Amino acid sequence: MAVGRLVPLPSLPTEIARMTLAHRPAVTSLDSIYPFVCQLAAAVLKVERIGIWFFDDNDTVLKCVNVYQMSKGTHSAGIAFDVSKISSYVESLQRRRSLHAEIVEALPWTVELHAGDCEPLGITSILDAGIFHEGRLTGVVCHEHVGPVRDWSSEEQHFAESLADFIASRLKPPREEAHLTDGDPLERSLPHDEQHCSVKQTFRNISNASLRMKTLIDEASHDSTIQKRIAVLNRNISRASNEALKLLADS
Repeated sequence: MAVGRLVPLPSLPTEIARMTLAHRPAVTSLDSIYPFVCQLAAAVLKVERIGIWFFDDNDTVLKCVNVYQMSKGTHSAGIAFDVSKISSYVESLQRRRSLHAEIVEALPWTVELHAGDCEPLGITSILDAGIFHEGRLTGVVCHEHVGPVRDWSSEEQHFAESLADFIASRLKPPREEAHLTDGDPLERSLPHDEQHCSVKQTFRNISNASLRMKTLIDEASHDSTIQKRIAVLNRNISRASNEALKLLADS
């Protein structure tokens, strides 16, 4: 079929990212979803740190299951916050789909994060979206900007919310989480070797999809600014997936 008969390609990086998430297989383990979402969000929004956190120990602790640092290309986990020390922040997340702060220390609902987390890491602006599952706030996706103060656009806020909703859609109902250990919401059903293979296959699928996208872009009859932006984003996604495959090959 001629390319001209097809609906135009997504025009915004956030739209391309949403479509990427929409094509994720339903059987993909959470162990691979978390780092994938973090890297995708960092590439699209150009944010230094992306983290996914869940409440633990009867909602008394907010624990990080994955944080990606873009400048180093590294993932880590295990950091935890005492919820009683960030109560205004948590209660505010329950009131709004997302919280955005151009200056973290300037707002009463985010200032609790400043001294303990943001200031030591040079984080000036944050965009956080609550993960709501089974009718309750169970976690949060955090976008942490390092550098000059950042003003978050409406599209960026909506994108952050869509990431949180995507993660919520992949969580199992509480009755199916009896096999989880230490209250950790990570999927433990697959052996480690199978999880490793699943992650590698995920990034291979991303690379293949990027190649198909490049073919569509090359075959398009017009050479617009939007098309050029999509091509650049596609190259970034391809580069990130290839780097991930190299890291997995060495591990």
